Amino acid sequence: MAALITLAAAKAYLGVTTDTQDALITQLITSASAAMANYCNRTLASAPRSDALSGRGKPVIELREWPVTEVSSVIVDGVQVPASPYMLSPGWRMVDDRLLALSSAYIPRVGLGNVQVAYTAGYTPGTIPDDLQAACLQEVLRMYKRRDKIGVASEGLAGQSVSYRSDGLTEYTTQVLASYRRVTWPT
Repeated sequence: MAALITLAAAKAYLGVTTDTQDALITQLITSASAAMANYCNRTLASAPRSDALSGRGKPVIELREWPVTEVSSVIVDGVQVPASPYMLSPGWRMVDDRLLALSSAYIPRVGLGNVQVAYTAGYTPGTIPDDLQAACLQEVLRMYKRRDKIGVASEGLAGQSVSYRSDGLTEYTTQVLASYRRVTWPT
């Protein structure tokens, strides 16, 4: 899993000025980034993808990962589809960062796995949205503060007790991730 924030950003946010905890902080960044990607039910980092999608007889195909940064090939019903700069030209074009539109000559038949798309999608280090970075910083901070309390649900001291939140993502993070989350419907 690629990190959603840099070590330098995390250290600045945590107020850490030495290198003695770099390994720990790097692990926390990796853990927070992975937890956020798992919650979203998708990969957030840029990587090559290959989807075998089911044709539904419609001209618009929703790709599984986003944002799409490059499409290498589109095959519909066994036919290679060319890229098209205009919708009126035969071929495919991206409508936005997730939707691929096909001209009328290439609308797929209804079928299982009859649309294959090879593409690159996800965020590169310079394109990760600010809200994702902020949420990752919050998660790293929470884990950093709780590193000595793993597995402890509550503590008592001088007649008072303190309860700790579960190890799941914070409410703030889940609210941020709501717009990045992939929802899959039963087929």
